[in-house]
Amino acid sequence: MRDLTLNITIPEAYREYKVNREFKELLQTGAFVFVDGKYILNAEAYISTATNEGLQLTDYAVEVMSDCALVFESKVTSVRFDSKDADFLNLTPEEKREKKYISTNQSELLPKEIIKQREKSKEQFAEQLKYKKTCWQRIFEILQTNNAKSSTFHDKTLLNSDYYIRAKNNNSPAPSVRTIVAIAAGYDLGLPVTEELLKLAGHAFNPTSEEHDAYIFILTSMHGQNIDIKNELLIKDGFEPLGTKSRK
Repeated sequence: MRDLTLNITIPEAYREYKVNREFKELLQTGAFVFVDGKYILNAEAYISTATNEGLQLTDYAVEVMSDCALVFESKVTSVRFDSKDADFLNLTPEEKREKKYISTNQSELLPKEIIKQREKSKEQFAEQLKYKKTCWQRIFEILQTNNAKSSTFHDKTLLNSDYYIRAKNNNSPAPSVRTIVAIAAGYDLGLPVTEELLKLAGHAFNPTSEEHDAYIFILTSMHGQNIDIKNELLIKDGFEPLGTKSRK
């Protein structure tokens, strides 16, 4: 009998993300968010943002969880996940279990929801272009929505206050990819909004960049985690942490 589960940890998800193209492409659509240890379809019926506690499952989502959450198969494997993990023989029984995303009966629902999410993102971006906002202007608009202040901006993003001033004053040049990702990671903006900001600054994620790939995983899968935890993942993979100066 197959051992199927809806639950997965961030380390397990990141291992799967790096080796499973179907799972990676699914997350990169931005159609799923990571909530309560599960990947949930990002639709109003299942996800609520009505509280100040971040993303929450709706009562309906709890009732129909198998309809809105990705399904994984959990099984024992004798193969190391990658060279950066501990020796397999020293792992605990639970650590030896590999969780692999499997296709489910969601196949008919997902394309419709993914298209819906993408179209919504495009409409939002087109709306912003009407007003000819720069990337910094759009960032400052988002910061105001999040009640950000110069004094709290660094704690959220690990960027120094100069970047907050640049956004407020709409200073040139446009922010870099790393700056945009630091702000997006710090304020949990998600993948669609991050891509919107990148476009406004004349950037885009490079599909052949392993570092950018790690950024996308953070944006899609680590909502609610502070930037220090997100940086731990980057550092473990050999990438520079986000921010102008990370906390030690």
